[in-house]
Amino acid sequence: MFAARSENPRVVGSIPTLATILALVALAACGSRKVAPHRPDTAALEREIPGLLRVSDVPGLSMAVVQNGRVVWAEAFGTVIDSAQTPLNPGTVFEAASLSKPVFAYLVLRLADRGEFDLDRPLYEMLEYPRLAHDERYKGITARIVLAALAIEVLQQAIADSPTSAATHLALGRALEAAGDLPAAIASYRRALNADPDEAQRRIQWAEDRVAARARPVAVSQQMLERYAGQYQQQLVAVRNGRLYYKGAVSPESPLTAIAADLFEVDADPAVRIRFVGPESAPAVRLFGIYSDGTIDEWPRSISGSPWIAPAAL
Repeated sequence: MFAARSENPRVVGSIPTLATILALVALAACGSRKVAPHRPDTAALEREIPGLLRVSDVPGLSMAVVQNGRVVWAEAFGTVIDSAQTPLNPGTVFEAASLSKPVFAYLVLRLADRGEFDLDRPLYEMLEYPRLAHDERYKGITARIVLAALAIEVLQQAIADSPTSAATHLALGRALEAAGDLPAAIASYRRALNADPDEAQRRIQWAEDRVAARARPVAVSQQMLERYAGQYQQQLVAVRNGRLYYKGAVSPESPLTAIAADLFEVDADPAVRIRFVGPESAPAVRLFGIYSDGTIDEWPRSISGSPWIAPAAL
């Protein structure tokens, strides 16, 4: 899907907020699972898109619906940016520009969801980049960091287009958090307080908890860590060298950082926290997965007896 924006007559296909949102929605609907074929609701698209173009100040857009890897519908709306206001058609050639960035990010995240790509593995281990090899810091660059930087760039442009959009400020805050810039993330969340106070306040509190944990590390005794270690259905928790390690059903092993005596952040995914629940002076009996969007998962301990103390990687 490509869109033309009126204030830049040179660029036929740019990445305005409308195009980004529609692209992500369309991509989210195109999973890898085979689904029963059905006709998409193209009548609704044809009815709604012209109005969206008008309110978004986008002169033209070309869009396709993909199901199971095949284009099942394609249409163009509006005009080319030229003096003649030439109508668009499905064959109109667009300049893709930065639209490839969210598409590429989506593909990488799909691979990560399937366990085929590690977002936190240093990129130089997969592809060396001699121009930066002289700087040791480049060995710390991961796909997660690069994707966060990409998202920040796109979202900052979206905010320039719609400076009062609470959703965009919240999304930028999440990207800044992923990049490790917590003060900037909190500032972005604060800009959404008026329009979406509940979500913004939850995000602010989450980020401030992370800041506090780094400023004042929480010490948890070895005895307490051993009470937490074990298997909770498909979730595995090990204690090794005085630290807890967590492995989810589909996620790679990650160290845990204590935010409180019974609450830990998953280092590889700061949007996830783990809380242990159980009787005092006894192994934990339940594990809760707490997410920054407010959702919670729960898993009971599935192995009885002594806690699991792993001497090596899970």
